[in-house]
Amino acid sequence: MNSIKNLLISQIFKIVLIIFLSTIFLLNIAFYFFSNNQFQKEIARQYDELYNMTAHLSTEENFESLIVYLEHYTHNNDVTIHFKNVTEQTVFTNDFDDILIKFEAIYYDNVLLGYLAVDFESSKLSKDILYGFVGLNLVSITLFAFGMYILYKFLRNENTKIRLDLKHIETESSVFSYKEIKQLHLQLMN
Repeated sequence: MNSIKNLLISQIFKIVLIIFLSTIFLLNIAFYFFSNNQFQKEIARQYDELYNMTAHLSTEENFESLIVYLEHYTHNNDVTIHFKNVTEQTVFTNDFDDILIKFEAIYYDNVLLGYLAVDFESSKLSKDILYGFVGLNLVSITLFAFGMYILYKFLRNENTKIRLDLKHIETESSVFSYKEIKQLHLQLMN
């Protein structure tokens, strides 16, 4: 036999918990795919700009200007870059751990200028997306805990009302909180 307390608190809690967790899971998946798509688009734009500027500076300026540009680029964006000239000698790198292995040839007007490898995974944009993802989950968990606390207080209060109604069901002049129990009381009194 089921108790009212079990019905009101346990069952409703399970349902709310399952619905909330399913919603958070689906939102996390959607947020991941959306942010990953945006991240890839932004990285492609940044890479195109870096590629074009590297090609331009290699042709129109000297390697000293290119080195200054790449140095500032790495500091401003927290990326890892390795640039080699056409003889594959390193012109600039901040890749001290040798993590970059995929180099792309840099051309300017169909003239080979060198080879460029870039890692955007440690960039500020990547960190911002990660922090946003963690922050979204922390806010969600906090709101969920607060909502569950309010729901628990509400269900406990309603459970108390039902138990009081049932305790006084045979009392002549009782005031009932639930109309279904009041109807049972009237039938019992009749």
